[in-house]
Amino acid sequence: MDSKLQALLASMLEAGRRPVSEGTPEQARAQLAARKQVPGRELHRIYDEAVPTSGGTVPVRVYLSEADGAGTLVYFHGGGWVMGTLDSFDNVARELAFHSGARVISVDYSLAPENPYPAALNDAIDAIEWAAEQFPDEPLALAGDSAGGNLATVAARKIQERSTAGICVQLLMYPVTDSDANRPSYLEEPPVPTLFSGRR
Repeated sequence: MDSKLQALLASMLEAGRRPVSEGTPEQARAQLAARKQVPGRELHRIYDEAVPTSGGTVPVRVYLSEADGAGTLVYFHGGGWVMGTLDSFDNVARELAFHSGARVISVDYSLAPENPYPAALNDAIDAIEWAAEQFPDEPLALAGDSAGGNLATVAARKIQERSTAGICVQLLMYPVTDSDANRPSYLEEPPVPTLFSGRR
Protein backbone atom coordinates (compact mmCIF):
# COMPACT_ATOMS: atom_id res chain seq x y z
CA MET A 1 0.00 0.00 0.00
CA ASP A 2 1.21 3.50 -0.81
CA SER A 3 2.91 5.14 2.19
CA LYS A 4 0.79 8.31 1.86
CA LEU A 5 -2.39 6.24 1.95
CA GLN A 6 -1.10 4.33 4.98
CA ALA A 7 -0.50 7.62 6.79
CA LEU A 8 -3.95 8.89 5.83
CA LEU A 9 -5.69 5.77 7.13
CA ALA A 10 -3.70 5.87 10.36
CA SER A 11 -4.55 9.54 10.93
CA MET A 12 -8.24 8.85 10.33
CA LEU A 13 -8.20 6.09 12.92
CA GLU A 14 -6.39 8.32 15.41
CA ALA A 15 -9.02 11.04 14.86
CA GLY A 16 -11.72 8.60 15.90
CA ARG A 17 -13.40 8.14 12.53
CA ARG A 18 -15.52 5.02 12.67
CA PRO A 19 -15.91 2.49 9.86
CA VAL A 20 -18.71 3.56 7.53
CA SER A 21 -20.17 0.05 7.75
CA GLU A 22 -20.79 0.50 11.51
CA GLY A 23 -23.12 3.49 11.25
CA THR A 24 -26.16 4.88 9.54
CA PRO A 25 -26.17 6.92 6.33
CA GLU A 26 -26.73 10.06 8.42
CA GLN A 27 -23.68 9.27 10.59
CA ALA A 28 -21.53 8.62 7.54
CA ARG A 29 -22.61 11.94 6.02
CA ALA A 30 -21.92 13.81 9.25
CA GLN A 31 -18.48 12.25 9.49
CA LEU A 32 -17.67 13.29 5.92
CA ALA A 33 -19.00 16.81 6.50
CA ALA A 34 -16.84 17.17 9.62
CA ARG A 35 -13.68 16.29 7.72
CA LYS A 36 -11.22 19.16 7.80
CA GLN A 37 -10.36 20.43 4.34
CA VAL A 38 -7.46 22.63 3.39
CA PRO A 39 -8.44 25.81 1.53
CA GLY A 40 -9.16 25.05 -2.11
CA ARG A 41 -7.23 26.30 -5.10
CA GLU A 42 -8.24 29.78 -6.28
CA LEU A 43 -9.98 29.78 -9.65
CA HIS A 44 -11.27 32.44 -12.04
CA ARG A 45 -14.95 31.83 -11.23
CA ILE A 46 -17.15 29.40 -9.31
CA TYR A 47 -20.95 29.56 -9.34
CA ASP A 48 -23.98 27.40 -8.58
CA GLU A 49 -26.85 26.45 -10.89
CA ALA A 50 -30.05 24.42 -10.60
CA VAL A 51 -30.45 21.99 -13.49
CA PRO A 52 -33.99 20.94 -14.44
CA THR A 53 -34.41 17.16 -14.30
CA SER A 54 -37.17 14.62 -14.77
CA GLY A 55 -37.53 14.58 -10.95
CA GLY A 56 -37.37 18.34 -10.30
CA THR A 57 -33.95 19.98 -10.18
CA VAL A 58 -30.43 18.96 -9.26
CA PRO A 59 -27.84 21.43 -7.91
CA VAL A 60 -24.56 21.76 -9.79
CA ARG A 61 -21.47 23.88 -9.20
CA VAL A 62 -19.51 25.25 -12.15
CA TYR A 63 -15.74 25.81 -11.92
CA LEU A 64 -13.67 27.88 -14.36
CA SER A 65 -9.91 28.25 -14.03
CA GLU A 66 -9.99 30.83 -16.86
CA ALA A 67 -12.67 33.05 -18.36
CA ASP A 68 -13.61 30.33 -20.86
CA GLY A 69 -13.23 26.60 -20.44
CA ALA A 70 -11.36 24.48 -22.94
CA GLY A 71 -14.33 22.14 -23.08
CA THR A 72 -16.81 20.94 -20.48
CA LEU A 73 -16.18 18.19 -17.92
CA VAL A 74 -19.17 16.88 -15.95
CA TYR A 75 -17.98 15.39 -12.63
CA PHE A 76 -19.74 12.96 -10.28
CA HIS A 77 -18.34 12.55 -6.76
CA GLY A 78 -17.87 9.30 -4.88
CA GLY A 79 -19.49 8.24 -1.62
CA GLY A 80 -21.14 4.89 -2.21
CA TRP A 81 -24.25 6.55 -3.69
CA VAL A 82 -25.10 7.46 -0.05
CA MET A 83 -22.87 10.38 0.93
CA GLY A 84 -21.04 13.31 -0.60
CA THR A 85 -22.00 16.88 -1.48
CA LEU A 86 -20.76 19.71 -3.65
CA ASP A 87 -18.90 21.05 -0.62
CA SER A 88 -17.27 17.80 0.47
CA PHE A 89 -15.79 17.25 -3.02
CA ASP A 90 -15.12 20.93 -3.75
CA ASN A 91 -11.33 20.54 -3.76
CA VAL A 92 -11.48 17.65 -6.23
CA ALA A 93 -13.54 19.74 -8.65
CA ARG A 94 -11.18 22.69 -8.24
CA GLU A 95 -8.17 20.51 -9.07
CA LEU A 96 -9.91 19.03 -12.10
CA ALA A 97 -10.68 22.52 -13.39
CA PHE A 98 -7.16 23.81 -12.76
CA HIS A 99 -5.32 20.89 -14.35
CA SER A 100 -7.67 20.31 -17.28
CA GLY A 101 -8.47 23.92 -18.18
CA ALA A 102 -12.02 22.73 -18.74
CA ARG A 103 -15.26 24.09 -17.35
CA VAL A 104 -16.01 21.57 -14.60
CA ILE A 105 -19.64 20.95 -13.63
CA SER A 106 -19.89 19.08 -10.33
CA VAL A 107 -23.26 17.36 -9.89
CA ASP A 108 -25.00 17.04 -6.50
CA TYR A 109 -27.02 13.98 -7.53
CA SER A 110 -29.74 12.41 -5.38
CA LEU A 111 -28.46 10.10 -2.64
CA ALA A 112 -29.72 6.72 -1.45
CA PRO A 113 -31.48 5.36 0.52
CA GLU A 114 -33.90 8.30 0.47
CA ASN A 115 -33.73 8.35 -3.33
CA PRO A 116 -33.50 4.75 -4.58
CA TYR A 117 -32.16 3.65 -7.95
CA PRO A 118 -32.45 5.00 -10.62
CA ALA A 119 -32.74 8.51 -9.12
CA ALA A 120 -28.98 9.23 -9.10
CA LEU A 121 -28.54 7.84 -12.62
CA ASN A 122 -31.44 9.91 -13.93
CA ASP A 123 -29.91 13.02 -12.34
CA ALA A 124 -26.59 12.18 -14.00
CA ILE A 125 -28.15 11.76 -17.44
CA ASP A 126 -30.18 14.97 -17.11
CA ALA A 127 -27.12 16.96 -15.95
CA ILE A 128 -25.01 15.70 -18.85
CA GLU A 129 -27.70 16.52 -21.39
CA TRP A 130 -28.13 19.98 -19.81
CA ALA A 131 -24.37 20.60 -20.10
CA ALA A 132 -24.44 19.55 -23.75
CA GLU A 133 -27.28 22.00 -24.42
CA GLN A 134 -25.63 24.87 -22.53
CA PHE A 135 -22.23 24.48 -24.20
CA PRO A 136 -23.00 22.86 -27.57
CA ASP A 137 -19.84 23.91 -29.38
CA GLU A 138 -17.38 22.50 -26.82
CA PRO A 139 -15.98 19.01 -26.31
CA LEU A 140 -17.91 17.20 -23.56
CA ALA A 141 -16.17 14.85 -21.13
CA LEU A 142 -17.31 12.93 -18.04
CA ALA A 143 -15.44 12.21 -14.82
CA GLY A 144 -16.22 10.39 -11.60
CA ASP A 145 -14.61 8.60 -8.70
CA SER A 146 -15.89 5.39 -7.09
CA ALA A 147 -19.72 5.53 -7.17
CA GLY A 148 -19.40 8.67 -9.30
CA GLY A 149 -17.31 6.71 -11.80
CA ASN A 150 -20.15 4.24 -12.02
CA LEU A 151 -22.66 7.02 -12.67
CA ALA A 152 -20.43 8.61 -15.30
CA THR A 153 -19.90 5.45 -17.32
CA VAL A 154 -23.46 4.09 -17.04
CA ALA A 155 -24.88 7.51 -17.97
CA ALA A 156 -22.52 7.60 -20.97
CA ARG A 157 -23.92 4.27 -22.19
CA LYS A 158 -27.50 5.46 -21.76
CA ILE A 159 -26.78 8.73 -23.57
CA GLN A 160 -25.07 6.86 -26.39
CA GLU A 161 -28.21 4.74 -26.79
CA ARG A 162 -30.37 7.87 -26.87
CA SER A 163 -27.96 9.88 -29.07
CA THR A 164 -28.65 13.01 -27.02
CA ALA A 165 -25.05 14.18 -26.48
CA GLY A 166 -21.60 13.50 -27.87
CA ILE A 167 -19.10 12.48 -25.19
CA CYS A 168 -15.46 12.62 -26.23
CA VAL A 169 -13.77 10.99 -23.21
CA GLN A 170 -14.35 9.58 -19.73
CA LEU A 171 -12.05 10.00 -16.72
CA LEU A 172 -12.97 7.19 -14.32
CA MET A 173 -11.12 7.07 -10.98
CA TYR A 174 -11.46 3.67 -9.24
CA PRO A 175 -14.99 3.30 -10.63
CA VAL A 176 -17.49 0.71 -9.44
CA THR A 177 -18.04 -1.28 -12.61
CA ASP A 178 -19.30 -4.61 -11.31
CA SER A 179 -20.83 -6.13 -8.18
CA ASP A 180 -18.38 -9.00 -7.62
CA ALA A 181 -17.40 -8.73 -3.95
CA ASN A 182 -15.29 -11.90 -4.15
CA ARG A 183 -12.29 -10.22 -5.75
CA PRO A 184 -8.99 -10.22 -3.79
CA SER A 185 -9.16 -6.45 -3.23
CA TYR A 186 -12.36 -7.00 -1.23
CA LEU A 187 -11.22 -10.11 0.64
CA GLU A 188 -7.54 -9.58 1.47
CA GLU A 189 -6.72 -7.90 4.77
CA PRO A 190 -4.67 -4.72 4.18
CA PRO A 191 -1.24 -4.34 5.83
CA VAL A 192 -2.41 -1.45 8.05
CA PRO A 193 -5.45 -1.06 10.34
CA THR A 194 -8.52 -0.49 8.22
CA LEU A 195 -11.49 1.82 8.59
CA PHE A 196 -13.69 -0.74 6.93
CA SER A 197 -13.34 -3.79 9.18
CA GLY A 198 -11.63 -5.87 6.51
CA ARG A 199 -14.08 -4.88 3.74
CA ARG A 200 -12.89 -2.60 0.95
